[in-house]
Amino acid sequence: MPFSTPNLVANPVLLENFTTYPAAGIIRQVEGLVLPWYNRLTTTIWAGEPIIIQGAVAISKKPVLPGKVGSFYLQWVGDFLVNPALAAEIVAGDLLYWNYDLNGAEGGVTLASGVGCVATAAPTNGFQFGRAVIMQLNEVTVDGSGDAICATTSPLSARVRVANLPGSVTTYGTIPVFH
Repeated sequence: MPFSTPNLVANPVLLENFTTYPAAGIIRQVEGLVLPWYNRLTTTIWAGEPIIIQGAVAISKKPVLPGKVGSFYLQWVGDFLVNPALAAEIVAGDLLYWNYDLNGAEGGVTLASGVGCVATAAPTNGFQFGRAVIMQLNEVTVDGSGDAICATTSPLSARVRVANLPGSVTTYGTIPVFH
């Protein structure tokens, strides 16, 4: 869920400054569709933040202020913040979820409440997000079953690479209405 921005006249660069909050997602690859979309919320959608547009998971290209139009990627691969309480390794091909009730963290900085992060179990409030994929071919570690590990619990991985799911995704509980 997006969150309110500070006074943009007093601090106009905060929206591009990820030292305040880490980006929920960092886009690594896009294919094809970039959709212009009107933000009807009263809060800003942050760069790299996933939202649901017409049943599909879309990722914001840049911050989109309330009442403004922004660009959203519909076909993407990106690195997203993981649940800091990750209990089990994430392996390639795992179905992942976006959970609004959890707060991602990186470098000791936690995202604002309500933005969410990647989780391995279906959330109370959130949606199916994508499939885990490996980050780099030359750095593959496998588990006891021979599956490629995408995120570890020790040391805890801050991010996991995710490829979007084609078509409509399942949503759970309460999510923001973006359209």
